[in-house]
Amino acid sequence: MTMTPKLVATARRTDPETSHEAAQRITAKLSQLQARVLVAVAEFGEQGATAGEVEDLPQFDDCGFSTVRKRLGELARAGRLHTNGKRDGMTVYVALAQEVAA
Repeated sequence: MTMTPKLVATARRTDPETSHEAAQRITAKLSQLQARVLVAVAEFGEQGATAGEVEDLPQFDDCGFSTVRKRLGELARAGRLHTNGKRDGMTVYVALAQEVAA
C-alpha cells in the first residue's frame, strides 16, 4: 500500500500572517474539492482529462476560475494523478487506479 502525503493549503514564507491563517482554514475544503476533482478525472478513464475538460463539467459550475486547475496540480504533486502528454495544448491528467479506489 502506497502512502500518499496529506494535501494541505500552503502560503509562502514571505506571505503575511493572514495568508497563513487563510491557508489553514481552507485545508478541509481543499480536501473536498480535491476529492471531487480526482473522481471527475477518474471518470475520463485511461484517456485522462485536461483542466479545461474538467472545468466544463456541470459539477464544477460552483467553482471559480482556476480552482480546478490548482487542484489538478496539487493532486499531481501528491502523486494521486499523473500527467500523460498534452491535448489541445493542455496537460492531460490521468487518475491512478489505487487512488480512486481508496
